[in-house]
Amino acid sequence: MTWEPADLYCEVLDDLVSRCDPESPEPAQLEAVEAHLRQCEICRGAESALSKTVSEFRSADPHGVSARFEEALVDRLCRTKERPTQGGS
Repeated sequence: MTWEPADLYCEVLDDLVSRCDPESPEPAQLEAVEAHLRQCEICRGAESALSKTVSEFRSADPHGVSARFEEALVDRLCRTKERPTQGGS
């Protein structure tokens, strides 16, 4: 069996979450979501995959661009803006 994103969709959780106010969720709604996560294998799998993704993202070593590259990019963008448009006024 192969993993497919559709395997991680649960209508029950979707319904529970859609009724929550993200700005100020009610404690009873949060408990209902937590209770569902404890009993639903699909949702636990999705939560695990999401947690792993977030963890990997946070532990990634960011690589910035060099100052030389940034200068060249800005220079090129500025020169592009200064060019007259073709077929314009």
